[in-house]
Amino acid sequence: MPKVKRSKKPDTISEQPLSKRKKKTTTDLISKETVRNSKPSMAVVNLIKTVKIKYTAAKNEKYAAFVTKYMRNQFEFLGLRYPERRAINKEIFASHKMLSHLEMYDMFYLLWEEPIREYQCFVLDYFDQYIKHINQPKWNDQNFTVLKHLITHKSWWDTVDELAYKGVGRLVASDKMKYNKLMDEWIEDDNMWLRRTAILHQLMYKDDTDTDRLFRYCLKCAHEKEFFIQKSIGWALRNHFRTDPKIIKDFVKKNEDKLAPLSKKEALKHA
Repeated sequence: MPKVKRSKKPDTISEQPLSKRKKKTTTDLISKETVRNSKPSMAVVNLIKTVKIKYTAAKNEKYAAFVTKYMRNQFEFLGLRYPERRAINKEIFASHKMLSHLEMYDMFYLLWEEPIREYQCFVLDYFDQYIKHINQPKWNDQNFTVLKHLITHKSWWDTVDELAYKGVGRLVASDKMKYNKLMDEWIEDDNMWLRRTAILHQLMYKDDTDTDRLFRYCLKCAHEKEFFIQKSIGWALRNHFRTDPKIIKDFVKKNEDKLAPLSKKEALKHA
């Protein structure tokens, strides 16, 4: 009997773009797929080593003490200011070849586990640097898997907010019909930072903002006492005020009995 030639299957589910696999619900795609390799490549190891060496060499203990206190002593800092970090990153990006998607995921997860906060900041910078390569339809389900992990681990406004509008917002825009459903799930999620992300993800949309969705999300969370939710509602409304002041004024006036004082104050800050 002749042998049947079998096509090679990937060793792990993460070696294959999600778009090629069996279709699942949006929640299943975003929350259950693994994208981590058991052993990172040498390219990942070398990049992380370079980041640690260069960042540590530039540490500023005085500024580290200040920012640690400012961030309520939740994280350890080396004390790198943004212009310094940006200059170091420029050198790193020039000296290291861009990682593949799966290598990026490994690097993101590994640096997110580090105690030093600047290493999480490097992840944000790397994501922003290579967003055009990262943001591809065949990879975006896995991209959301990673982003959700980053948003819900070591969560604080400094990382969550950038992930919300520079990461999630861009990926949602790549397929609004699909990922708006995901945002509808996140606004209902028990995790406060996912709800904040859903509220803020349209910050860069300007004229493309779905105001019906924005207003629905704001009202959905308007009753919450959580400072970071009240603040995000006000910020999202204030940001769109620059594009359409009338619609924001009308919305706040119509819902002034539902919105928290902080949300209303922030929304009309530039009115």
